[in-house]
Amino acid sequence: MGMVLAEQYQSELGNTLNELHPELDYILMVDFDNKKASLRTIHDHVDVAVIAKKYNGGGHKSAAGFPIGEDVLQEWMSLYLEYRDWE
Repeated sequence: MGMVLAEQYQSELGNTLNELHPELDYILMVDFDNKKASLRTIHDHVDVAVIAKKYNGGGHKSAAGFPIGEDVLQEWMSLYLEYRDWE
């Protein structure tokens, strides 16, 4: 997964980043101001709608999104801190 902060043009940005980095399964674009996240993929073996559904969102196989609640932010921060400790 690749993650970037993006407030607009998420579809174009997601598609471009997927093309530049085909080794990534999907791109996660986060808009903290509007408390939402968007997912994009170009791979047939990835269904980003399944990921979005886990966070009370929706979409289709190659493009989906979900609202960012406090619970999601806490989960991401925990994952980040855990990953950071591995380095």
